[in-house]
Amino acid sequence: MTTLWDAVGNTPLLGLASLSKRTGCELFAKAEFMNPGGSIKDRAAKGMIRDAEAKGLLKPGATIVEGTAGNTGIGLAVLGIERGYRVVVTMPDNQAREKYEYLEAMGADVRKVPVVPFANPGHFYHQAKALSEQHGWFWANQFENPATGDFHAETTGKEIWEQTEGRVDVLVSSVGTGGTLGGVSRYLKEKNPKLEVVLLDPLGSGLYCHVTEGKVEAAARRSPRASASCASPRTSAVRASTRRCG
Repeated sequence: MTTLWDAVGNTPLLGLASLSKRTGCELFAKAEFMNPGGSIKDRAAKGMIRDAEAKGLLKPGATIVEGTAGNTGIGLAVLGIERGYRVVVTMPDNQAREKYEYLEAMGADVRKVPVVPFANPGHFYHQAKALSEQHGWFWANQFENPATGDFHAETTGKEIWEQTEGRVDVLVSSVGTGGTLGGVSRYLKEKNPKLEVVLLDPLGSGLYCHVTEGKVEAAARRSPRASASCASPRTSAVRASTRRCG
């Protein structure tokens, strides 16, 4: 019998026939929605739990706490509770109702907090840290936990390489914490140093601006005089991802 823990990963690599025909490239998508929690964040959750257990940071019956907008919390709840841990999730109170209900159905203790700027101590990220310090709980800290990238290098990157039989020359990914892109690209770059890595940054995010101008500045907060390149990350990123096709 397969456990939820063992069911994480080894997802199919799906060929995208219509898009491949339109672009002249062989395009594939990793079907991470087939993980038991429904997203790629199950890998991050498994990597962080496994690493904490190996380091003795998680003892039987311990509590895991994390600040998340949803999917990482779902992964931690699905896997952590199966392994006997209590899971507490701090979340902004503006998320879809279904996320709260799903987490609660999995057995997680959901703590909703008001939406505030990151610098505010009431931000869901800081609230998770505060709870860990107050109660001695294990704080997963996905945004600064290298175990997420390490797990992706060990699993996701290896799977892609094997599923393409080593014939992969462009990796395209969006990012949240950066664990997927960092870990997968690390593995694939070791196999193929010529691999091109492309970050697709949604319009409004600050990562494109960080890469091109050295600053993180969300579109909604930019001045009307913001540079055209920084204001249009989506267009630039898509061009970069298709320039080797033809």
